[in-house]
Amino acid sequence: MFREHIDWRIAIPFLVGSVVAVSIAAPIFVSLPDEFVAMAIGIVMLVAIWLPGVSWRPKIKHPWVIVGFVHSFLSTLFAYGALLHAVILHTGLRRRQIVATMAASLSGMAVFKIAGYALNGFDYSPYIEVIGLSIIAAFAGTWVGKQVIDRISEATFRLMFRLLVTLSALRLLYMGLFNS
Repeated sequence: MFREHIDWRIAIPFLVGSVVAVSIAAPIFVSLPDEFVAMAIGIVMLVAIWLPGVSWRPKIKHPWVIVGFVHSFLSTLFAYGALLHAVILHTGLRRRQIVATMAASLSGMAVFKIAGYALNGFDYSPYIEVIGLSIIAAFAGTWVGKQVIDRISEATFRLMFRLLVTLSALRLLYMGLFNS
């Protein structure tokens, strides 16, 4: 829905790093306890999304390969990398570019993760209904988001983005601490 706004100079290198990271992290993931994963995700999300506002302009040749690797490695192990979310806010991209570039990068990474988990023995069959409903909800949410994205200020967009990620992180911390 936002494909014309994708910054491919970020998305393609990110996906290159993702392929490598998923191939390393997927075999590790299948052996981790659920409570550990939930707590780790929550901590990573809170730290990454509330990083201080720094301008991220690396001097290395392909920084997005590194971001793709680190984000995908953490995401494959803990189901949420958070690095791209935090770093992309500091790139100077506008909100449509942020949404589009993240969508392209994270969708590609999700395909790699699905394959990596399946190749390492994860059985998706008990979750087919939830997966289908999640896909429908994602498309509906994206459509609604596209309708309202230009009706809010840049500052409000960034604040709401941080708050939604924070609420998700706190929920995961709660699950990790109290569902063990």
